[in-house]
Amino acid sequence: MNSLFKLKKLANTTTISSICRQYLNFNKMNTNLTLNRNFTNFSNLKFSTLSSLRFQRENPTLPVITHHTIRDNEKARKKKIQKGRGRGSGVGKTAGRGHKGKQRSYNPPVHIQGGQRPIHRTMPKFGSTGRPLEERFVELNIRTIHNLILKGRLDATKPIGIRELTQAGAVSKVRAGIKLLGKGLNLLDELPPLDITVSSASESVIKKIKERGGNISCKYMNRLVLKQETKPYRVIRLVKESVPHYKHILYYLKLQEKGANVIFLKPYWMLNNQFNEIKEKIAHLNKLLDEQPDAHLLPTYPVDRSEGCGLNKVRVQSEVKGREVSFDKSKIKKKQKN
Repeated sequence: MNSLFKLKKLANTTTISSICRQYLNFNKMNTNLTLNRNFTNFSNLKFSTLSSLRFQRENPTLPVITHHTIRDNEKARKKKIQKGRGRGSGVGKTAGRGHKGKQRSYNPPVHIQGGQRPIHRTMPKFGSTGRPLEERFVELNIRTIHNLILKGRLDATKPIGIRELTQAGAVSKVRAGIKLLGKGLNLLDELPPLDITVSSASESVIKKIKERGGNISCKYMNRLVLKQETKPYRVIRLVKESVPHYKHILYYLKLQEKGANVIFLKPYWMLNNQFNEIKEKIAHLNKLLDEQPDAHLLPTYPVDRSEGCGLNKVRVQSEVKGREVSFDKSKIKKKQKN
């Protein structure tokens, strides 16, 4: 019974289903089919009433089950084509790749299209690829600094800079600098007043550290200076600080208005009081514009975000005036008569 059960179980498989089903149908014809109890492979099958040769002679469609007659169903497995194994195979010699050229020696990547102009050059590009300075900063919260001080990796009594933060493991990578954010602001009450220098900070962090009697400085450093600050063993020569871009200068001046100490290498036009003169001229021009009768029609910067402005502004559609059309009725009557 166990051997019959095994044979029925094998009949449901895809590899030898047809052979097993034929033998099971033969077993239903009241013939004496006996199977060895040690059913390991199909070579142990024995028939008591008919010999295997006589059975094959009377049923030529049913093959004798041996180790070399068991195979997959037709088209169950696709035969792999071996290339480059002689001309008789049809894919010998150049193996179907032809003569010469890059495609003969290796499979080229998708973007290589021969002499044709590639798709990444034919398609138009939109928008700017660069990101502003603020988006490239690595974010660091007060909560992580508090945890590092409790673990003893940072000393709150000494000045804390970008080098101390990276050595303590607060940040894994320093891209364009570190920006302090305000998660865990209440934890500053448990610490002594901090003296910390970073690239940027939020307004809430600046206000809280100033209230606690601490000092926060925002220093501009380019990538080479940051590398020298965080990994000095990789720098052969000392790198000098560079003058920041005009947009970056405006960004740090805004931080100065929020109450932070700003450190950056000032350009020449800021040292000779030229910058203050330009600011005074701009303020004078804005004052003259405000005195004009149509000043309310001019755009204001920064944009007003109060209620009733921008998207919330109530817009009234102007009345559509109809155009008067005059025509001569006598001409229409003449055309109808004709």
